[in-house]
Amino acid sequence: MTNKKIITFSIILILIFISFILLSKIQIKFEDFKNQIKSKDLKIKKLNQRISSIEKAKNLSNKEIFPNTQFAEFKFEEFKIPFKKEGFENYTANSGKTNPFYISSYEDKIFIISKNSEIFFLDLKNNNKIKSITNNLNAKNVYDTLIFDNDIYVVVSQYDKSIKKNNNISGLSCKHYFSRKILKSKINFSNLKFEEFYNEKICWDTSGKENGGRVEIYYDKISGPNMLLSVYDYIKDEKNVLKLNDGATKYISINMKTKEVKDYAYGFRNPQGLLVLNKNVIISSEHGPRGGDEINRIYYNNNYGWPISSYGEKYNEGYNSDEKYYYKKSHKKFNFIEPIYAFVPSIGISQIIEVKKEFLDKWKNNILISSLRNRSLYRVVFDDNYERLISMERIHIGKRIRDISYNEYQNAFLLALENSPATLGIIKVKNKD
Repeated sequence: MTNKKIITFSIILILIFISFILLSKIQIKFEDFKNQIKSKDLKIKKLNQRISSIEKAKNLSNKEIFPNTQFAEFKFEEFKIPFKKEGFENYTANSGKTNPFYISSYEDKIFIISKNSEIFFLDLKNNNKIKSITNNLNAKNVYDTLIFDNDIYVVVSQYDKSIKKNNNISGLSCKHYFSRKILKSKINFSNLKFEEFYNEKICWDTSGKENGGRVEIYYDKISGPNMLLSVYDYIKDEKNVLKLNDGATKYISINMKTKEVKDYAYGFRNPQGLLVLNKNVIISSEHGPRGGDEINRIYYNNNYGWPISSYGEKYNEGYNSDEKYYYKKSHKKFNFIEPIYAFVPSIGISQIIEVKKEFLDKWKNNILISSLRNRSLYRVVFDDNYERLISMERIHIGKRIRDISYNEYQNAFLLALENSPATLGIIKVKNKD
């Protein structure tokens, strides 16, 4: 080997060694930085705990710490759900891994159905044991579950290449094809065999925009029971070409006897909760954009404004508070229905449910609203027409709440707590001895 080659080789070795040293130092600094963040987070957590302790001891904030609330005391238990499939990475509000799931009460048992099609039941009569149920669901995503007339219904989405092949949705420029389906099975605690009840063909130019999917039963005086479902809103442009309504969603109704489908209401962004009171008073909750989660009373054949009116704003990096609003702030001015209430900032609103007198007389005729981002329940009181919010109490739970259900057998509320590991929370009234 010549001297020149030896020198070149030596220089290369030296450079590699220097690079290794520099990378090691960078790695050490990065680890130090991570440890500093963890240390600060721990200090903040301890400080918050200390503040809560002082507030509770001295009642400085005039609020109670759950399971106590402003006017009632409760018992709270959690049961881990043995999901086998891995959850989803959730980047909102530092949520980390989550395993979304939905719950429905049936007598002394609770159905638990995960977003990725695992099904369990919790046996309230047998020491709250959780057992898996064999099923043929196999869906890409689950969006809601409903029990009606001893049948269980599940809202799902599944990729469907036949839409493109058969051109079921003509006039749309699409890259992603799937079906929003409602599947139905007779209730069984060993093997659920689902069959198709409803199928909506959908296409979209980008992935990850599958909004809504909540279902509930309302009663029409003429046609009887109907199922409400939130689906995508397709429109036609000035050239009569079919288009998707810029991310808007509508409610449709499906007659439970004839399966006749009709449009019910329009102009929603991403419905996450649905409640029917007195068989025909319909209350909906929906995710707004940046700010602007809404509670609406749904009236037939009315438009609720999206994507024109919203009390929220677009998700923009480097948002400048001096910029003009992108969305119209009035709904009424543009012939849309105003929300009963809009949360600014957003709470990550999810399901909405009525409180029965049997649960707690103090809370009769109240409504509970669950939240993901704020990890809380909201106890609210409406006026007699369900058109105005009168009062609200925030009850901090500390975990993302995807769904909520009431069980008569135990006179308890059940919470779908999706933070990893996912748990089922049970809230009961604390009986004083």
